[in-house]
Amino acid sequence: TGVAFPDLCMNGESWRSLAPGLFAEHGVVLLAEALSENELGLAQRRAQENVNEVLSMFILRQALGQIGPDEQYNEINGRDGGWYDIRHRFHQEPFATFGERGAWVPLVRELLGGEA
Repeated sequence: TGVAFPDLCMNGESWRSLAPGLFAEHGVVLLAEALSENELGLAQRRAQENVNEVLSMFILRQALGQIGPDEQYNEINGRDGGWYDIRHRFHQEPFATFGERGAWVPLVRELLGGEA
């Protein structure tokens, strides 16, 4: 299916027995079909909305002289050369639900323990 490392790719049923060993050996496990097309589309739209909102406010504050080009603002950090690090508000929907009930949550808890 075009996956570079198909042996590292799990579906929702096979992860319990195979993923911990693969993660220990390779440091990565790919969980196939973790989001439906609708969920992925919703996440992409919400992430883009967040980025647009945060960048608009950051650029406005820069234009008003309230912050310099390399300073922090709320959920954005300006870095050298016009690069920005932006948080995606994972406490908001749909990200909060994905973090609580996403297909990968059992795998993360298996690998990191119950406090994950």
